[in-house]
Amino acid sequence: MIPAPLRSCATLLLLAVCAPAEETADAKAARELFEAMEKKLVSAKSLHVVCRSREPRENGDRHDVTIRVRGACARLDFDWWAAARGKVAWSSGTDGKAAWSSLKPGAEVEAGASPAAAIARGFARTGAFAMADVDRAVAAGRDPGDGTAWAIDGFRLGKKESKDGVELQAVEYTVQREKETPLRMTLWIDPKTSLPRQRDVDIGGWKLTETYDTLELDAKLEDDVFRAPK
Repeated sequence: MIPAPLRSCATLLLLAVCAPAEETADAKAARELFEAMEKKLVSAKSLHVVCRSREPRENGDRHDVTIRVRGACARLDFDWWAAARGKVAWSSGTDGKAAWSSLKPGAEVEAGASPAAAIARGFARTGAFAMADVDRAVAAGRDPGDGTAWAIDGFRLGKKESKDGVELQAVEYTVQREKETPLRMTLWIDPKTSLPRQRDVDIGGWKLTETYDTLELDAKLEDDVFRAPK
């Protein structure tokens, strides 16, 4: 039998090892700034975003995505280019009743659950990166989830910088989905509007910089946008 004093010491040591680290003031400030941004995007009645993603090298990969979502209606337009495969462009969407993909013309399926949360939260956390997963789910009429599968942690404040005359605060964090390679993010947020302006992504050494030509909340989006092309 272990003597009582030793048992007490062992218990205290176990508690010290298992107790979660207390959140620092820096991490708390970064997390709260990010959460305000995410909440604003998710609660918007509609969202229109034009993402421009580039590798920071000459003739680097390009991954551009246009996002439009309004309630249960959504449309994603992809325009990708890489030296290894050339240009790849396609679209998918749903009007809330039927779902479609330009990769399968005329093969509409019954729409699944609303993709609004998956798109807004996925964009908040990963930028354009999560949209390919949402695209596959929407086109197949499956539930795309709510975006929380992209787990986030490791928040800390980065540097402050002025871009185009706007003072921005960098928030650094990590995104992890199941056993996939973690995404290390540096997201530049305008504290006055709680909106993102630029995102630097590092995926196991593969780096992209994402900017937004358009980032409009509560945008007026016509019904025809979400219907399958004729």
